[in-house]
Amino acid sequence: MKRYWITGVLLLAAVVGVAVYLGAVRANREPSPAARAVNQGTSAARHQRAFSLIDSHGSPVTDQFFRGDWLVVFFGFTHCEDICPTALLKLSAALEALGDPGRRVRVAFITVDPERDTPEVLHDYLQKFSPKFTGLTGTPEQIDAVEHTFRAYAEKQAATNEGSYAMNHSSSFYVLDPEGQFCRQISAETEVKDLAATLRRAMNLHAD
Repeated sequence: MKRYWITGVLLLAAVVGVAVYLGAVRANREPSPAARAVNQGTSAARHQRAFSLIDSHGSPVTDQFFRGDWLVVFFGFTHCEDICPTALLKLSAALEALGDPGRRVRVAFITVDPERDTPEVLHDYLQKFSPKFTGLTGTPEQIDAVEHTFRAYAEKQAATNEGSYAMNHSSSFYVLDPEGQFCRQISAETEVKDLAATLRRAMNLHAD
């Protein structure tokens, strides 16, 4: 009986020792409250979508210009014959369907073809969809930078004998909240009612 009692004590001591050891390992692995705050700040910063471009009036514009409102960003070009006009028409209709909340949403159409899409060209083009849409262009380097920031894709296609060319590019809406944080990405193929519902849901979640 004594031998069993000693064995039990030794087993209990071993279990306690393992628990203490694992607790120490966990404590060493878990960041301190200060470290967690730093990590959260770093994570939030990675969700920012900063950019510096030129608007359709020829004025410099950064992402700060849109703070306080929701922002939907779409990458395209004015010579696009199908994807871009269809996407912009859908977005315009979705914002109308939102009603009053839609007034808090701004749209930035960022060209992937700065060679042809001057501020004036962008201004005239967007009037067909909504006077509230903002066209943005810039140098090729600026456009490359903002594409990288949003993880968007664009590639110039080979020119025809007449010199015209097309652009392959992403076809998504990038949604930023009023603080400039990336919220979600929505396919431009989404139907108007679903697009409006997704935007409304994002705005409601932000309000909560």
